[in-house]
Amino acid sequence: MASIRKRGETYHIAVSLGVDENFKQVRKYTTFDPPHGMTVKQAKKAADEYAREFELKCKGLTAYDENMTLTELCAWYYENIAPNRIRERTQENSRYRLDLWVLPKLGKKKLRDLKPAVLAAHFAEMLKSGGARTRYRTRSDFDLKAAITAKGLSYRELERQGVCSRVTRIAGGGATQETCQRICDYLDIPLSTAFEERTEHRPLSANTVKCTQTSLSAVFSAAVKAEIITQNPLANVDPPTVGEIDQPVLTPDQARLVRSRLEAVEHISVGALLITALYTGARTGELRALKWSDVNLDAGFIDICKSVDHKGRVTQPKTRSSKRVRPIDQAYHVKFLRQYRARQAAQILAAGSRWTDNKLVFPNLTGGYLSATLANKILKSVIQDMDIPQTLHAHSLRHSFASIAIDSGANVKTVQDALGHSSSSITLDIYAHSFAAAQARATEAVSLAITGGVTAL
Repeated sequence: MASIRKRGETYHIAVSLGVDENFKQVRKYTTFDPPHGMTVKQAKKAADEYAREFELKCKGLTAYDENMTLTELCAWYYENIAPNRIRERTQENSRYRLDLWVLPKLGKKKLRDLKPAVLAAHFAEMLKSGGARTRYRTRSDFDLKAAITAKGLSYRELERQGVCSRVTRIAGGGATQETCQRICDYLDIPLSTAFEERTEHRPLSANTVKCTQTSLSAVFSAAVKAEIITQNPLANVDPPTVGEIDQPVLTPDQARLVRSRLEAVEHISVGALLITALYTGARTGELRALKWSDVNLDAGFIDICKSVDHKGRVTQPKTRSSKRVRPIDQAYHVKFLRQYRARQAAQILAAGSRWTDNKLVFPNLTGGYLSATLANKILKSVIQDMDIPQTLHAHSLRHSFASIAIDSGANVKTVQDALGHSSSSITLDIYAHSFAAAQARATEAVSLAITGGVTAL
């Protein structure tokens, strides 16, 4: 701890660095002259800060900057560190969480003030009462539908062009500034003319809070390595406990019914993509990026080697293990894809000059990348009158594949390889309930085989 003595207007600072090899005290000294105009209290506070920085520099922490704000630290991290460490989509998600839930309240605080107790209290408050977020809705004096019609467009056209999805929902409120800005840019009108801000509060799930805490911890860990701070203040803050997420999945009977309906949907690419997700467990982003050169119908396999994100950017798969070659079923899936390819050829001819041949297996109506939102929308319409979970979405087909595979006797390694998980622990964590149920059935089967169906007396 640095010692400070005031002589006149000057503060004399001494830092002890222990003893040398001759057991003599090693000290370093400096002085601090407060700027003119400071009160006594302000001068003392400034001297304390200067002494703290001097002590850290004496101990070799020359890059330490506890006067940096959290907002400045996050900007440094996402500009210099994140691009070299994490995928672009992951960067966007983590930054979105911090911008939404952390920086509005803690962004102006200096790093020295972000003690574990402060951060723990913030995340506890997030878990208890949620946080405020700004959304945009159409102004009461603005007719969005009329503005779209005046441009010779329609809601459906905006959705098909990828400007936005579910325009009717946006008209009623609940859209982000980015989405509303895209609509206004497309219509060539100012944002403030069509939309107004609305601040809303909602409770946050334990999973949301945990993900936000993980994102912030990554920023602090990078700062520790860069010697901007001495330690991660979140290291001793326990994340909230997240229970097992109840994933909606299809039973084999339900899967057959859904498949038969998907075969008949008008948008053949979406139907084929969703069926392939159900039969392979591939992520929708991986399937949307799939090209016919990645598919070998004669040998019966698909090569999953890339993905496409929500903005149509082709990226590497989620993890290194996500690059995988998956067999496809000869009895049904290969035959289905052959028939689908013939139907697609007829669709290309009908499209004529509107078609851009990107060689995609599951393209949109003009040959470009399919919208993930459209795939979800069509799946919802397919199941709306069926006696299955209405929370089912496109990613649920991946979970359904895994669940059916486990029920059919697949071990954890087989499921891990099929899904492209980086480790078996991830597979076990996600499908703990399914594996437990399968093990219970296996135990009962062994017991029945040994006892021959005879119960104990």
